[in-house]
Amino acid sequence: MITVSEEVSRIAERIYGINPSKTFVIPNGIDADRFLPSSKEFDPQTLCIGFCGRLSAPKNVGSVITALHILREQFGIDATGIIAGDGPSRRNLESLAASLSVPVKFTGQLSHGDQIVSFYHAIDFLAHPSTVEGLPQSVLEAMSCKVPVVARAVGGVKDVLIDGWNGIALKSGCTDELATAVLNLSRDTPLRERISENERITILSSHSDVVMCKRYLQAYESVSRK
Repeated sequence: MITVSEEVSRIAERIYGINPSKTFVIPNGIDADRFLPSSKEFDPQTLCIGFCGRLSAPKNVGSVITALHILREQFGIDATGIIAGDGPSRRNLESLAASLSVPVKFTGQLSHGDQIVSFYHAIDFLAHPSTVEGLPQSVLEAMSCKVPVVARAVGGVKDVLIDGWNGIALKSGCTDELATAVLNLSRDTPLRERISENERITILSSHSDVVMCKRYLQAYESVSRK
């Protein structure tokens, strides 16, 4: 059995009785040659926060919109949002943004061509406060583009994200925690730049599609010898 994270392996063992010795953990990999960093200039007074994924309750996207409201109202930052994806919560999220007078662009589902790369190049931070996860592609893609990731440490996210080194790991994903994390990152240039550099290093060393394919081949070869 192949899983994308250690947590998924533990769940498989606990619920389905899968023998851990017969499980391979192979994290998702992305095309690092396509998801390249942009030359976008950073302005701490004009922040764009993005989310990419299914718009459903477990993704907790409402906290992203409310965090934007806090940054605008309490700290005077011209914070905007881009929400990429679709799902059953979209209408409620659009209503929330309108009620808070927060400028958020809802793009709908993006293609896996230039559209998705352009999304990462347009944002300053990726917020991912989801309550349940495997290993989201959006987190890896943002890291490859050197976009600082602020994500809740659940599922496979906690396997790849090291708080303060290659991202910011949220404990709860609540609105205040998310807003504070983004604010601190926007004000701390050395931290932000260190995270961006280490994100790219993380992808190239362990989460590229090349590395993923090598791990799959090793797993198949190991099974074939038994």
